Amino acid sequence: TPELSAEEKKQRLKKADAIRKMLSETTVTTPEGD
Repeated sequence: TPELSAEEKKQRLKKADAIRKMLSETTVTTPEGD
C-alpha cells in the first residue's frame, strides 16, 4: 500500500471529522431508546 501524502491525510481527517459531526448531530436530534 502506497504511503498517504500529508495532503491526503489532511483530507481524510477533514472528511472523517465532517462525518463524525454529522452523526453526532443526528444522534442529538433523534432520541435513543426512549
